[in-house]
Amino acid sequence: MKLSRPSREAPWALRAAATAIAVIALAWFPQALFAEDAGALFRGEVGSSIGTLIASDGEFDSVINPSNALGLTDLSVTTSANLRVERRSDIGSLDFRIDFSAYPIGDALSVPYALAGAPDPALAYAAGDSIWSAEITRAAVLWYASHSAQITLGRQTLVRGYGLAWSPYDLASPLRDPADPSGFVRGVDAISLTVSPSWRFALTAYTLLPEGTTSFEGIVAGTDVNLLAGPAEVRIAGLFGGEEEGIADPYPHSAAIAAYIDLLGAGLYGEAAMRSRSRLGILESDGTQAELNGPIWSALGGLEYVFPSGATLLVEYFFNGEGWNKDQRESFVAGVVSAPTLANLSLYRPGAYSRHYTMFNLLIPLFGSGSEVTASSLFAVDTGTMILNPSLNVTLDQSGNLTGEVMYAGVFDLYGEEASEARLSPAEHQVTVGLRFAF
Repeated sequence: MKLSRPSREAPWALRAAATAIAVIALAWFPQALFAEDAGALFRGEVGSSIGTLIASDGEFDSVINPSNALGLTDLSVTTSANLRVERRSDIGSLDFRIDFSAYPIGDALSVPYALAGAPDPALAYAAGDSIWSAEITRAAVLWYASHSAQITLGRQTLVRGYGLAWSPYDLASPLRDPADPSGFVRGVDAISLTVSPSWRFALTAYTLLPEGTTSFEGIVAGTDVNLLAGPAEVRIAGLFGGEEEGIADPYPHSAAIAAYIDLLGAGLYGEAAMRSRSRLGILESDGTQAELNGPIWSALGGLEYVFPSGATLLVEYFFNGEGWNKDQRESFVAGVVSAPTLANLSLYRPGAYSRHYTMFNLLIPLFGSGSEVTASSLFAVDTGTMILNPSLNVTLDQSGNLTGEVMYAGVFDLYGEEASEARLSPAEHQVTVGLRFAF
């Protein structure tokens, strides 16, 4: 389940252009791309993990999981796999990735980012207490039109900012999960043109592939300008979101700016964005959803530093203009109690629920073994929720293809606020042990 996306209709000319490019790509491009001198790369990963949940009351009962309606259990098994095909030649490249997963039904319903931001899988069905799914997360063809221009068609990665846990600059891609910032995010179906006459300047223009057939009001288009000046990089982006309608709109009119500078060996970066409205809205105490109109401002500041030992430190502060103040959080809790529907639950996004957040991430490589230790924390300043997430990743063979991971995630309530992420979480602790094989 996910929030319904407003219908966006595109003009026949745009649809015709997309069709023409697709015909060219299918008829001519593969012949050149798959020539004998083209390089191909097939890779993938298979993994499985066992997780245990620990709740203080032993019942996994909370406002977003009354009487354990999600069916969470002490132990759960998750299996995942992905296959990626990359083909490159002098004229362009092909990028394709498909992800498979099998997980408990309770996990599918309790992951807010699957409900709020990510599209439904292309194929998913329930078998017993588990859901099996498959989704194409990348399917794009890139063509080098000239030495300074390239065109990309299909499901692709669009403009991304510098932030690890959050990125206000990211105007078009699905929401990422701050608790799992390295997780793979589904691409966006679009046509994009990048022009780079010099290494100091690049301009990208894109439009999302049409979902309808009739009017210009449905166009969703954006631009990204990248400028390099010495140790600094500056980026400016804009998104024309088409006609705004409905309570939930993932593409409001937006503008953003981002900058990065290398200063005395440390990387300093910042992002700021203005949206005409919130992408999800708010929940009233009677269980009805309402728009959260703008302008909505969000900003991020970050620091990254690599120590001589090889350890990497990342620190970020995020002001979330789309987050809720105390009154809105209390209204959400009351609304979910009165109307606990999936549509209402999907408004809840831990890590982007309130206004102010900090993130700390320290990665320590264990030299000589290919293993690493990560210590990560996320703190919601408004609500006093602290999430601790240390992990150990161990290489188990000489090739580095087989790895094992032990991870702990703990949610701690420092303020005692009733409408905090800590109070809404069905469990306080989770320990996960897993194996992965890359090929």
